[in-house]
Amino acid sequence: MTLTYEIVADDRVIDTWEQYIPGDSQYFKYCEKDPSIIAAGFKVGDLCSTFRYAHNALLFSFKNKYGDLCSHDKDAVKTIKYTFLRDAILNYAICLDLSWQVIWYFILPSNITFLMNDCYSELAGECYRDNVYRQLDCGISQHEDKAKRIKEILTSFDNSNEIKKFRRLYNYLKHRGDISLKDCEDPNNTLCATVNGTMIDLLKRDQYSIDELQDLVWEYNCEFESYFNKLIAEIFPEGYLNNKISLIDSINASLAMYKAQNSSNKMLKNRIKKKIVYTINDLKKYINEINLSNNTLNSKKIVLFGSGRLGELVKYRLAQAGIKVLFYVDNDKNKWGKYIDNIKIISPEELKKGDLFVIVTVDSMYLKQIKNQLDDLKAEYIYYGDLVVKNRIDQVEEVYNSLDDNESKRVYVNAIMHDLRAESCADIYSANQYFCLSEFMDLNMTHQVFVDCGANVGKTSEEFVKLSDGIFDRIYTFEPTMKNNLALKKRMSRVLDEYALDSDKIVSENAFVGEKNKKQNLKIYTNDGTGNRRSSNNTGTTEVQQYSLDTYFNDRTDTPTFIKADIEGAEGDMIEGARNIIKNHSPLLGICIYHSFYDLIELPLKIKSINPNYRMAIRHHSVRSWETVLYCY
Repeated sequence: MTLTYEIVADDRVIDTWEQYIPGDSQYFKYCEKDPSIIAAGFKVGDLCSTFRYAHNALLFSFKNKYGDLCSHDKDAVKTIKYTFLRDAILNYAICLDLSWQVIWYFILPSNITFLMNDCYSELAGECYRDNVYRQLDCGISQHEDKAKRIKEILTSFDNSNEIKKFRRLYNYLKHRGDISLKDCEDPNNTLCATVNGTMIDLLKRDQYSIDELQDLVWEYNCEFESYFNKLIAEIFPEGYLNNKISLIDSINASLAMYKAQNSSNKMLKNRIKKKIVYTINDLKKYINEINLSNNTLNSKKIVLFGSGRLGELVKYRLAQAGIKVLFYVDNDKNKWGKYIDNIKIISPEELKKGDLFVIVTVDSMYLKQIKNQLDDLKAEYIYYGDLVVKNRIDQVEEVYNSLDDNESKRVYVNAIMHDLRAESCADIYSANQYFCLSEFMDLNMTHQVFVDCGANVGKTSEEFVKLSDGIFDRIYTFEPTMKNNLALKKRMSRVLDEYALDSDKIVSENAFVGEKNKKQNLKIYTNDGTGNRRSSNNTGTTEVQQYSLDTYFNDRTDTPTFIKADIEGAEGDMIEGARNIIKNHSPLLGICIYHSFYDLIELPLKIKSINPNYRMAIRHHSVRSWETVLYCY
C-alpha cells in the first residue's frame, strides 16, 4: 500500500494518550496512595506535545505545494520535504527519551511531598537508557511487580528491526550532520574531472529518497505507537480515566496536597533547593547516639539479615575482628536451609525463637522495609553502616579533612548520612559521572591512556572518546562477563568507525582487575542490584583471568594517565595492584567508593597513603545511594 497524506492524517492515537494527562480527579485519587502515577501522567503530556510536532512534520512532508516557502522546481520541493522529515526524525527521537522519563517517574519510589514540591524535576538529568534499565532490574519501587513487564516492553521495542533502522538514521544525522537526497541534480558524489574515462569518487554521505525517508519514519511512528500503548496499559490502573470522586475524598486530597506543598517538609525543600543538609557535626551527633560498637558485639549472638554481596563482606570483616556470625537471615524462601561458608540461611520467623542480635546487611534502599519487618518481629538490630561509621568516625573525619573543596566535604558527609538514614540523594546529585570536574574534562591531548576497569558495555569509554575528540594513545577495557564483553566490543567497533581510529586504539580484556595476576571464579549476584564480582570462596561457576595493572602494563609501552574503576567492591584490590602506577605516575583516578561503607572510608585513605601529592574530590551521581566517586588528580 502506498503511503499517502490521508493515511498519515487519519492516525489520531495521540488523542487517546492525551486523556492520561492528570486532571483534578486523578490528583484527588492518586496523590496520596500512588503519586508516581501522577508524575508519569504529567510526562505523558510532554511526550504528547513532542509526538504531535513529529507527526505534523511527517504529514507536511507529503504536500507538494509550499507557497512562498520555495520555488516550485522539483529539487526545491524535495528540500522542503526533507526539512520537514528531519524535524520529524528529531522529534520522534526525543519521544523515545520522554517515554523513558514516563517509566522513570513511575518506577522511582516517591511520596506526596516529593510530588507536590516538584522534586521530580531534580531527577530528569539522571534519566537515560542505561539507568532506566538498571532501575527496572532493581525493581525498587511500589511498582516492582510491573518492572519486569515494563522491561520486556522496552526491550522488545529496542530490538525491533524498524527501530534499529530509525535509530541508525538518527545517529547518522547526529554524527554526520546530513544525508544526500537521491535524484537531486547535483549530488556532488564524484570529481568533476575524469581519468582515462573513469569518474573519481569523492567522500559521500548515505543516500535516501524522500519516499524511503517517509516510509522509514512512518514505520517508526507505528512501532512507537504500539510500544507506548503497551506502556500506558501497564502503567495506568483500571479506573484511572474515571473522573468520578466523592466530595469528601476531593476535600481530603486537597488538604493533603496543600499540607505537602506548603509546610510538611521544610528540610526536603532546603535539601533540594538550597543544597544544605548535614554537617560533619550532625554526623558525629548521629553516631554518638548509637550505643554499640564491635567491642560489645562479642557478647551477642550475631545474625546477618541479607545473604548477598554485603552480607558476605560484613561476615568477613566481623571475622577479622574475632566476631562470629551464627546465621544469615533472608526473605528469599528459596535460600532457606542453604549454607554460605558453612553458615546456614534461615527464615526471618526464626528470629522469634531466640535472643539473636541482627546486623542488617542490605542496600539502604531496602532499609526502611527491613527495619519495619524487624520491629514487627520485635528483634534487636542495627544497620551495618551505623556500626562501621561508629567504629571509624575518626577515619571519616580524616577523609573529610583531606578533601580539596567544600563541595566535596558537603557531598561526602551527606552521602554517608543519606545512606544511613535511607534518604534520597537528589540534593548531592551531579551529572557527567567520571568527567564532572574540569581536570577530568580537558582530555584533548595526544598521549592519553584511559583504563576502564569494570567497563560494562562501554558507556564510559565512549564518553572518553567524545571528550578527547578521538585524540588519545589507547583505551584499555577490563570486563569479566562474556555477555557484557560482546556488547562492549560491538560498541567499541562502532566508535572506531565513527572516529576513523585504528583497531589497536582500543584493547578489550575479558578479565578482572585486582591485586595479583591469577585466575578467579566469577559469581553472579542476581537479586541485590550489584551484578557480578569475583567469588571470595570459589563458589562461582566461570573462571576468568585477573590482572594486576602494575604487572599488566609492566611489559607495555603505554602508561595509564586516567584510571576509572567501578568493580563491585574490588576497587581496594585494584588499587593495591596498581600501587606503582599510582605512586610513580599519578594518573587521574575516578574510583567508585559506594559499594560499602568500608570503601567510603578506606579507599580515600589508601590512595592518600600511596601518593600524598594527590588532590581529592568526591561527587555523587545518582539520586539513590549508588555512584559516589572519588576523584584524585
